Amino acid sequence: MTRLLMWVMPCPTVYNAAKDWTVNTATTVGNAIKNGYNTTKDFVVDTAQTASKWVDYNVVKPVRNAATAVGDWLEDAGEWLNENAKNKDGSYSLYDNQRFNKDAVFHEQILAFTPSGSSFDLRTGNIGFGSLEVDAITGGWEGEYANLSLLDFGHAEAGAEIKNGDIMFGALASVWSPSFSFSIGKLSIEIGAEVGAVGAGFKKVNNGFSLFGAYGFGGSLTFSWND
Repeated sequence: MTRLLMWVMPCPTVYNAAKDWTVNTATTVGNAIKNGYNTTKDFVVDTAQTASKWVDYNVVKPVRNAATAVGDWLEDAGEWLNENAKNKDGSYSLYDNQRFNKDAVFHEQILAFTPSGSSFDLRTGNIGFGSLEVDAITGGWEGEYANLSLLDFGHAEAGAEIKNGDIMFGALASVWSPSFSFSIGKLSIEIGAEVGAVGAGFKKVNNGFSLFGAYGFGGSLTFSWND
């Protein structure tokens, strides 16, 4: 009986020791996991902040500065074009003899172009990537009822847009684009040829429309009327 009591008595001691060991071990493991999580979190946060600062300094700021510089240049270029290269019909050219002689019968231009910017506004029905027409050289005789252009070289145009009621879809490049136009009352008709050309398209404006197409050789036909 005495031996049995001696064997049973240590059990609470063993239990308490096991409990203390378990608690201590769990606490140690928990602290290790917590410390590891905090260390990992701090590392991730520091790395993200460092990467963000690097991207901002080496990518975002240079791109923003470049975009600002390009924007400023485009604004300056636009002001220069409006002051020095804009023609009475709204187009642009590096040279137009009628700027210096408005009554000149022979009208010539060098590097003439007519741009139209992109527009996406469903409220106004404007949808498109814009359009651009370029002529390296133009030259022709302009009269009150008829025009003859024989010196139009290096023509190119492209566009895809519906803007302010106007429509333009197509593209064309041509080496020589002679044309003849005449007026009958309020109606104006222009017939043109496209030599060394390729492309096709359609244009509609508030006061007229035109069709053009060529594959090596082709032509264009434009109807417009004055209110």
